[in-house]
Amino acid sequence: MKDRRDFLNTCALGAAALVAPTRLMAAGSTDAHPSRKLSKAGFEALMNANFRCLSGRGEAQRLTLTEVRDGPQSPGLEQFGLLLRGTDDLAANPLTPALYRLYHPETGAMLVHLTPSDSVAGSYTAQFGLMA
Repeated sequence: MKDRRDFLNTCALGAAALVAPTRLMAAGSTDAHPSRKLSKAGFEALMNANFRCLSGRGEAQRLTLTEVRDGPQSPGLEQFGLLLRGTDDLAANPLTPALYRLYHPETGAMLVHLTPSDSVAGSYTAQFGLMA
């Protein structure tokens, strides 16, 4: 049990490290909302919304939030996953697992690690573990 707790704490610290640069990136954007807290409820309010996804090469893609999935329950840690559907253009040239800059006017810019979904073709997942 201690090993699992250490693992979850390490993941939470890693997520916090990813969110910190996001705040810096969002600060330069005029339509970002740095006061808004990223949360499962916040993403649920954005169901079927379009997000702009920028690759490291600066290519922009449109992803649609289709599902917010519950993650494991842990005191002090909010864990959840997002399922984002890509456009038909991405079917020919899918995104590889990597960090991407994801943007929506309600959340501002954030760095997320996207991986192709194993269960839904043409979709990508992003996992969150946020300190509650």
